[in-house]
Amino acid sequence: MLVLAMVAVLVVLGSATAVLGSVQAARGAARSAADLGAIAGAQAVRAGGPGCAVAAEAVRRNGADLVACELEGGGIVGVRAARAPQLAAGVLGSAQATARAGPRPVS
Repeated sequence: MLVLAMVAVLVVLGSATAVLGSVQAARGAARSAADLGAIAGAQAVRAGGPGCAVAAEAVRRNGADLVACELEGGGIVGVRAARAPQLAAGVLGSAQATARAGPRPVS
């Protein structure tokens, strides 16, 4: 009986570790997608293109969903991206990250 209880504890701990790893991976992917989307959007704005459309495509290509995109003026683009974890996505929701990119202010 003790062996069965120890196996059950190990299974629960292993499952929790797997879910935590999946959440961390989703967080990192959302952060990377937001960063790259903001950079791509800011470059598009600088070239006279559609910043948010380019940012959305960059976020999508990096495996996340665009939650919000804002052209903040002065060539700065703000992006919020989300990505659901591979495990327990319906229970935990999605990881979100925000990034801003654009030219440095002139001082």
